[in-house]
Amino acid sequence: MKLKMTFAAISIFMVFSSAVLAQESAELVNKQGMVEFNKGAFESSVPYFERAITLKPDYATAYYNLGTANFYQKQYERSVANLKRAIELDPTYAAVYNQIGVVYVAAGENSSAAAVLKKAIELRPDYTIALYNLGCAYIRMRNFTAAAEVLEKARGLDPANVEIKLNLACALSNLKRIPEAITEMEAAVNLQPKDAELKLLLGRIYILARDRGRAIDQYAELKTLDPVIAGKLYDEIHKGRTIAAVAVR
Repeated sequence: MKLKMTFAAISIFMVFSSAVLAQESAELVNKQGMVEFNKGAFESSVPYFERAITLKPDYATAYYNLGTANFYQKQYERSVANLKRAIELDPTYAAVYNQIGVVYVAAGENSSAAAVLKKAIELRPDYTIALYNLGCAYIRMRNFTAAAEVLEKARGLDPANVEIKLNLACALSNLKRIPEAITEMEAAVNLQPKDAELKLLLGRIYILARDRGRAIDQYAELKTLDPVIAGKLYDEIHKGRTIAAVAVR
């Protein structure tokens, strides 16, 4: 009887150890996948994430990583399928909702993007990236009022973020709130004074404001920075073209 108990105890220990080792192995393989992913080797990262899922079928993080890798390979349907599986395993995983929104925006499904990004923000109200992405989706939907609202929240959370300021300026300019748009674009240019595209967009907003003098000043600065982009602004100044800043970078 004593020997049987000892054997049973050893068997239980072996089963427990195997389960722990499998879990640790899945996490290790996932980390190896992230090494490839962070190098930009998205295709090479996929087998690691798939192996991690094989070892641990309820591994939500591995599904998230796999879906994100699929996205960078432009495999949008596969990406959404894996990301949705991550949500099934962990419905509170805000980053997954955000990533699905990114996939939908890339695929041109902006309404679907807005819906899942709202869910990410419900889970994390201070989720700056999700607020920014939702603002971009609204801009693509030409819902500039909603875009301005969420981008203003994002700016409050990350006031030095150039991309937030750029897209907020876009929304504001389309709402004819030109002085506010100028303020945002000037702040963006001050943060990245060597960015020729930002200077071009600022020049365009000056044209919208009928401030030809400041538009010409931007052209003068652009001539030494990027003559090709400077030429675009020159044409818009002298040929009467007024173009709002409606690009999501």
